[in-house]
Amino acid sequence: MSTGTGTFQGGVHPFDGKSLSKDKPTLAVLPKGDLVFPLAGQNLGAPAKPIVNVGDQVLMGQRIAEAGGFISANIACSVSGRVKAITQHRIPNSGMSQAIVVENDGQYTPSTGMGEK
Repeated sequence: MSTGTGTFQGGVHPFDGKSLSKDKPTLAVLPKGDLVFPLAGQNLGAPAKPIVNVGDQVLMGQRIAEAGGFISANIACSVSGRVKAITQHRIPNSGMSQAIVVENDGQYTPSTGMGEK
């Protein structure tokens, strides 16, 4: 018969490491250098279609590709900068995908609205 305490005897209790960071301040780590945004591999569906061109200035949060069909997703830029290339790039599943390469300007200038073009 259960005691209702919500615990159990035995089991594995690995070290969680929380004591190593519990008194440390949070540190913001921002991406540097060129960022590659694959247009396929973001989901199981159709690749996204780029809506920017090489040389365009983009802002953080700006939509750079739109859903390309069934089960597809829009892609937003996570930095501000310049579109350096739209080219084939290797993706984690070892395949190739068209990708947008953004040269990060280090300013992280936000867009004025979600998904703006």
